[in-house]
Amino acid sequence: MKAPIFPNNPLALRAPVVAVLFALLALFFSPRGAHGAAVTASLSPNSMAVGDAAQLTLTIEGAGQLSAPREIDVEGLTIRYSQRAQRAEFANGRGSLRTELIYTVEAEKPGKYTIPVIEVRSDGNAIRTEPVAFTVDPAGSNAPPDAGGGTGFAEISLGKKTAYVGEMVPAELRLFVPSGVRWRAEQMPVFEGDGFTKQKMPEPGREHLRRDGKDYEVVVFKTAITPSRAGKITVGPTDIEYIAQVPQPRRNRGRSPFDDLLGDGFFDDPFFAQTRAKKVTAKAPAVDLDVKPLPAAGRPASFSGAIGTFTFSAEGSPGKVKVCDPLTMKLTVTGRGNFDRVNAAQIRDADGWHAYPSTGAFKADDELGTSGTKSFEMAVIPEVKKTAMPVFAFSYFSPITEKYVTLTSAPAPLEVEGTAPLATSAAANSVAAAATPVPPKPVVVNDILGLRYDFGEGRGSFEPRYRSRNFAIAAATPAALILAFAALRSRRKDQAAERVARLQKRKSERWRALRNARDRSGFLDAAAELLRLDAALKSGLPEATLDAALVKSVARIDDETATAIDEVFASRAELLYAGTAASDGGLPEQDRTRIVAALERYEKSKGIPSR
Repeated sequence: MKAPIFPNNPLALRAPVVAVLFALLALFFSPRGAHGAAVTASLSPNSMAVGDAAQLTLTIEGAGQLSAPREIDVEGLTIRYSQRAQRAEFANGRGSLRTELIYTVEAEKPGKYTIPVIEVRSDGNAIRTEPVAFTVDPAGSNAPPDAGGGTGFAEISLGKKTAYVGEMVPAELRLFVPSGVRWRAEQMPVFEGDGFTKQKMPEPGREHLRRDGKDYEVVVFKTAITPSRAGKITVGPTDIEYIAQVPQPRRNRGRSPFDDLLGDGFFDDPFFAQTRAKKVTAKAPAVDLDVKPLPAAGRPASFSGAIGTFTFSAEGSPGKVKVCDPLTMKLTVTGRGNFDRVNAAQIRDADGWHAYPSTGAFKADDELGTSGTKSFEMAVIPEVKKTAMPVFAFSYFSPITEKYVTLTSAPAPLEVEGTAPLATSAAANSVAAAATPVPPKPVVVNDILGLRYDFGEGRGSFEPRYRSRNFAIAAATPAALILAFAALRSRRKDQAAERVARLQKRKSERWRALRNARDRSGFLDAAAELLRLDAALKSGLPEATLDAALVKSVARIDDETATAIDEVFASRAELLYAGTAASDGGLPEQDRTRIVAALERYEKSKGIPSR
């Protein structure tokens, strides 16, 4: 007998309604276009056993019309397309869609596997993922451990087995609770371990998986860890506590008349089973991560500690300025990596340019901030005539190629008018030299001449000398020189006063940041910049060029202050590649007090006059 078909079945109407909704979303949410689209691949969990299933997710940001393979061919694996999910996001008043393509991964035999580069086409243009490596263990080796009467278990999964110091590594803490068990979490778990920092966990996600013939509800806590030292570091073990409703064993009872009426075992149905709340602790075993130091060979001077995969661009405006008028440079770094170590790019050839400190802003594309765009704005002044915008260089380390990469911006055209202020006095001197009359050569007389009664041809008028043109030019030249010198001196004074005011303002901001900093990295960053700003005010040198030795050399300080200065710069250098999270690694209060006292002594110290 055929099942009846109901015309008003809501499931039959759902597909066209969803299609219409996504069509409306496509009109409202404008994608970034294929040139800005990016795709990443992630496997959850990162390790599995034969007979288990994992989930491969392709996350596409800013894509348009998509085309992806239904099956991915890897020997020993079966990878099939499962479903597609989209999520709308708002940023800066605009909407965008994030698309997730989900595949199911199953293994035929144990071993080490690599899912190759997957090509997805967005609006006809190809975007590609990075390879994903993982391990498949023999059947039964990933059997869930008992956790409080078989109510669940937990595990830690890292995005990779080997990383570099300062590289952000995705990490997941996964809680498996058998489907049908009622439970609730007690608190957010904490990743335990030394030798790394971690990002703040967002709200966990949920999914369903089948393992060893059992169905589980899986709660996924995501973060990213950043190794701070080379060698083997251990992540975990970690406990997750939750309350589960555990069935109570029934007492033996006699046969009831209701058993004959309702059927044998009716009251033994789980619906009528008694339960009790039980506190359960699921322990996730520790996992190891091998950490390698960044290579010293080939490290560019512009490298600030950025590790990942990035693109870089620079744009300037306006396209026409005068000498010593500022132009605004917008520097943009986009990609995936440790954006907390991404600093503003440097001018490749700074001759004839004066760059001011930049301001930066970061827009994350994911909840952990491992991918996104970091933008900087910088004021740059041409001190001489230029025909092109300054060229900037940004360097990072690629853990995929294990090499340093330096990206440079394109030299856009620029028109600079006028001359440098220092040329004014030279021009005035040349004008004065041209305007000053040259006296005639004296006539050499070899004999006594008689008296002359004529005035000669040179005397053509009785007009006074002070009314002549040459006299006026000669008289005006000193005044012009004085005015030019006064204008130049006034301009230099204004620039010097502006620089002092700017440095003093930044000092006040850094003092506030120092006193409010609760983590080691933020405190040392603020302390180092305060020392540079004070040294720049005392010496007139650019603050960006000052290191510990120069900071100590420009002021009269005692040995205790000098020791504290060395400690600040050395400790900050140790954390340079650690990618320290903002909430980790506080300083002992006695160290904070001692360093603050040294900064105050340095601020009050006398500068050494330059010779």
